[in-house]
Amino acid sequence: MFTFGTRGDIDPFAALAERLSTSGHVAMLAAPEPYRGAVSFGVKFEPMATAMDRVMRAGMSELSGPAQALTLARQMSAAMRTSLDEQWEIAQRFRPTIVAAHPKALGGTSFR
Repeated sequence: MFTFGTRGDIDPFAALAERLSTSGHVAMLAAPEPYRGAVSFGVKFEPMATAMDRVMRAGMSELSGPAQALTLARQMSAAMRTSLDEQWEIAQRFRPTIVAAHPKALGGTSFR
């Protein structure tokens, strides 16, 4: 499962992964590193989109004009490319049968 955003975006995917795991399935949640603690019950965790999360949190709180917005857009663009690479690498390593992804994860729907 690939997810990105706030707790409201990540927690439902973590809950589903935990339910699948307790039902005997191998479940993996990929999300920004700060959300590693959102999973338990045998769910594998893979960090991805941590740079996007960092840019979003830092940039949104400091946004103060067009020049800074352009800088934030450039940083986010680079972080998005990194996230897509991370998602591809995770998918290649795990070879999932099913992929569930939040639209904010960007690449998750490409792996279906």
